[in-house]
Formats: sequence, structure tokens, C-alpha cells
Amino acid sequence: IDPPVDREPKALRAWAKAVVDPGTTQDVVLHLDGTAFRRWDTDARDWTIDPGPYDLVVAASATDVRSTIRVEVTA
Repeated sequence: IDPPVDREPKALRAWAKAVVDPGTTQDVVLHLDGTAFRRWDTDARDWTIDPGPYDLVVAASATDVRSTIRVEVTA
């Protein structure tokens, strides 16, 4: 992933708490709209969304990553 400008390495954009008993699974749905991918463009003085790949991380904490999925954001 090569953003056109420096971005924070990780940013919390959606979350849900799920209590899952041992040996079971649970589906969790998180909704990410365009605001999840936007950044402030200081030159344009407005929000912008950079098209390209983004890694979505599923984690128990910032250091306990359970899964990563790459999505493609288009303009």
C-alpha cells in the first residue's frame, strides 16, 4: 500500500464488542462508509478519499491482530 501522502499506520474506524464462548464463533458486522477512508487535504482545505488498497484489520487490541483483509477503494 502506497498512499499519496503520509497517513497514520492504524486508525480505529469501526468497532464492536463480542463475547464469544470458547469453541464457538460469532458473526460481527461493521459498516464502513466513505468517512472511514477520508483524510483532510490541507492544500484543498477539504476532505478527500484516496483511491487504492486499504488493509482492514480485525484485532482484539492494537497489538493482537487476528485477521487482515485488503479492500480496494475506488474514486
